[in-house]
Amino acid sequence: MKIVIPMIALSALIASTVPGWSGAPSTGSLQIKMKIDKQCTVNPGGDAVLDFGTISGFNKLQYILSETSIRIQCTSGVNYSIALGAGKNAYQLIADFVRHLTPMSEELVNNQGFTYYLYSNPDRTNLWGDGSKPDMHVLSKIAADGSVQSIPVYARGYAMDELRPGTYADTVTVTVQF
Repeated sequence: MKIVIPMIALSALIASTVPGWSGAPSTGSLQIKMKIDKQCTVNPGGDAVLDFGTISGFNKLQYILSETSIRIQCTSGVNYSIALGAGKNAYQLIADFVRHLTPMSEELVNNQGFTYYLYSNPDRTNLWGDGSKPDMHVLSKIAADGSVQSIPVYARGYAMDELRPGTYADTVTVTVQF
């Protein structure tokens, strides 16, 4: 018994001299932070496709209409604009570029192919482009709400010459600026 009491007294003396074990508590703060970056994604889940369908090779100079949607998902509260590139088969025509579908196995020859234009409205009066040419407007000031938004694209196309049978294609770059 005589040994236990001095050990308890020694333990109490050591505990009273260790900082934080005696006296008033000291407080501070822990700041918790997070930053949300602005972000936009074009066509989440896969590329959009505009399909003019299957036509007869004899339908030259007949207008064919089509439409699709580009899917855009941006951080809520972001305002963005959408530009559409000229396409890989485009050629320069005075002030504007002209988009073409060409046979997948060939390059555009003598500007022949299926000519098409892209529009931002269903009446097909507002040409949609990249803003680099006078008539090629950019769709702008779209307010994001965080969900996937479907933006319609309207098209009109025609063949200047009789087209050979085959699959015709083009690729247009979609650029979202925010």
